[in-house]
Amino acid sequence: MDEKGRIEKNNAIREHGKQTRLRHALMRPIVVELKLDIKCLNKADRNKLFLYFTQCRWLCNHLLSLDDDAFRSFDTKTRDITSLDKEGNPVARQLTIPAKFIQSVYSSLKRDMASLASKRKKTGKKNGKLKFRSEYNSIELNQYRDTHWICCMDEGDKNGKYRNTVHIAGIKRPIRVFGMEQIPSCAEYANAKLVKRPSGIYLMLTCYVPVDEKKTETGFKPDIGLDFGIKTTITTSEGEKFGIQVRESERLKGLHKKLARQKKGSRGWCALQGISSEENMRSLPTEGRQKPIRCIMTSSRVGRSWSCRMRTSKAGIRASSGNRCRTLHSGH
Repeated sequence: MDEKGRIEKNNAIREHGKQTRLRHALMRPIVVELKLDIKCLNKADRNKLFLYFTQCRWLCNHLLSLDDDAFRSFDTKTRDITSLDKEGNPVARQLTIPAKFIQSVYSSLKRDMASLASKRKKTGKKNGKLKFRSEYNSIELNQYRDTHWICCMDEGDKNGKYRNTVHIAGIKRPIRVFGMEQIPSCAEYANAKLVKRPSGIYLMLTCYVPVDEKKTETGFKPDIGLDFGIKTTITTSEGEKFGIQVRESERLKGLHKKLARQKKGSRGWCALQGISSEENMRSLPTEGRQKPIRCIMTSSRVGRSWSCRMRTSKAGIRASSGNRCRTLHSGH
């Protein structure tokens, strides 16, 4: 492509992005959590999907090891990098992840560094720097139909196959997902995040839905606040209380004792940490975790205030302490 053609292409992309942002400004964003059924993949694609997180960790640590000038001049087309093993020895690595993933890791680090610099300039105090990561559990998919695309509900290929599937860049086979019924039929898909948890791999998909102008304020569900306490687990702003007591299972206690005797960072320690995290998620009783969701979500919109973090899904409800106040809207 000559220089003139490249400029015309860039201008068309810029104009298309501007129109998309203007359209999304008049719509309401929602985030849908979809679980990937990796059992439908063959062994090669399954290993490749997990290798994406490993290679992103290599790239992130390689970028953090560069000096300021080398970091600014880093070429996202680079495939040969150097990272350190557990003993601190440099090891040559070759990246096979898509170029968009390399760009997303590089952009994420630049945003984090800019945030630290802004905080340092605002407070006038010295702050720390980004540390090397032992794991990388979230990959940003920032361009729909390039890094990922969805075949939802009755859609599929020309033969009507592969319904309710997601396509990830670099993975040949489509991946079946659970939770497509959460997506409204009028939704417009946008960026997403690929998240790895002990219970599996999830896709946090951002969708934009049109705002119903005919719907009045009385048609919306009332707002409700949640307070997470010690004596009472959950207290709503309407005075309703939910007491959820979760005790450690005997297996989880044994895993914690065994984990304490392992050498931190060893292969056995990493394996036990994943097993204990998965057992911790299973320790929450099914009925106890679903009752608050059914009572709260069906009657109101949820507003989270105070320093807490809550995650609601079909799998259950969890809360833990945090440092920031956030707000969650469950929809209309």
